[in-house]
Amino acid sequence: MASQTFNNIKELERWINSKHGQNSTLDEARIRELLIDAGKELRKFMIEELNAYFLSYEPTVYKRTGDTVDSIIVGSPKKLNINEWYLEITFDEGKAFHKSYIGSDQPDGYTPWLLEVGWNIEDKVQPSRPMFTDHPGTHYITKAVNRFNGSNKHGLKVTVEHNGKRYI
Repeated sequence: MASQTFNNIKELERWINSKHGQNSTLDEARIRELLIDAGKELRKFMIEELNAYFLSYEPTVYKRTGDTVDSIIVGSPKKLNINEWYLEITFDEGKAFHKSYIGSDQPDGYTPWLLEVGWNIEDKVQPSRPMFTDHPGTHYITKAVNRFNGSNKHGLKVTVEHNGKRYI
């Protein structure tokens, strides 16, 4: 869309009230709709990236449940101020946390994050077994965000936080 220049408030008002102006401006309902659609698209990319990883090998120590993929939740758009909105994509903790396979004395694993950044438990379990005791991470969230940003036609800004700290 070509940018518009207005010399005064009256010109802006006339343009907003025109058919073109009405089609070019976003009301709150349309903003909510765009954010929900964007959240669904990002969720789809996250699932595609996870599934690509899951298809790359078959675990031998445990059986996959599908809970990590099922745990991804697209929230509802929230308005922060007059021109700032956000939408959270989170994980259902009931499906995202998994019992440790190395012992009941170990904390549950938060698989959405472990699969993103990886882990190393070679100091706790021997012998070393790639993908079980040491894993480089899939970076599926990073990949999904990069894919989303590459096709983001609305100029939305995606950030990722973990434990209150910005990751992306």
